[in-house]
Amino acid sequence: MTWYYVNCSFILIFTWISYTNSIPGYSIEAPKSVTVQRGLCVHIPCHFTVEKSVTLSERNTEGLWFNGTDKNPPPVAATKGDISEATKGRFFLTGEVWKGDCSLSINDAVPSDSSFYLFRLIYSNKYSFSNIKPEVTVIDPPIITINTTVKGNTTTENTTITVLEGDSLGIICIVDSNPQANISWYDKDKLLNVSVHGKPLSYELRNISSNNTGRYQCKAQNYHWINNRTVEIIVQCKYLLRQNKSLCSDPQAPNKAETFSKGIPS
Repeated sequence: MTWYYVNCSFILIFTWISYTNSIPGYSIEAPKSVTVQRGLCVHIPCHFTVEKSVTLSERNTEGLWFNGTDKNPPPVAATKGDISEATKGRFFLTGEVWKGDCSLSINDAVPSDSSFYLFRLIYSNKYSFSNIKPEVTVIDPPIITINTTVKGNTTTENTTITVLEGDSLGIICIVDSNPQANISWYDKDKLLNVSVHGKPLSYELRNISSNNTGRYQCKAQNYHWINNRTVEIIVQCKYLLRQNKSLCSDPQAPNKAETFSKGIPS
């Protein structure tokens, strides 16, 4: 079953599972997996039961969460005692453990938080619910940077580039995301080039003409996000000065200097 949990101004999607342990009376319910964007926070609901002969009280009950992939790690969150320096101030065991609530909250998520997590109960004995280890995945939406190179000069983040007819232009799309994104260049709806696994993707225009005017779009897509950015190419005709008048190289308009933007002469 998929549940939608609203928290920290974003929607969290997770799959909920429950498990009854081999020891009668012990069971736990928690999300199988949770996805959160870097820098945001996430609440992981968790509830457990123990056998009827066990009485938990606030004084004699402790709860701890561990990184389930590390060997002999310090807890990432606990009702009391020391916890990992990497999670201090960000991971909190928010549930009242003695009432069977083992809920965990993570603030300011970072990629290194991506892991499996294990809950351990301490009362007169120690008991680890090892059959359910919620997996936390921290993702980054694709962040796109576009570099343009004209006559050996490279600029970053220009949304509009003006080039002279006959020149060459290089545009490169650089994407930072987690997980890695596939990158594509489009001229309007026409696919120009594709790169996989997050490798920067370049596209070169040689001997530019007015036919190359328009908006070029870099699209980045991973399993969770789609993002895009555009750069507009404006092609300016070569011209000659005759009696203080511009003469475009276009024979259709010998007395007019033309600048093409969005494919339309201005």
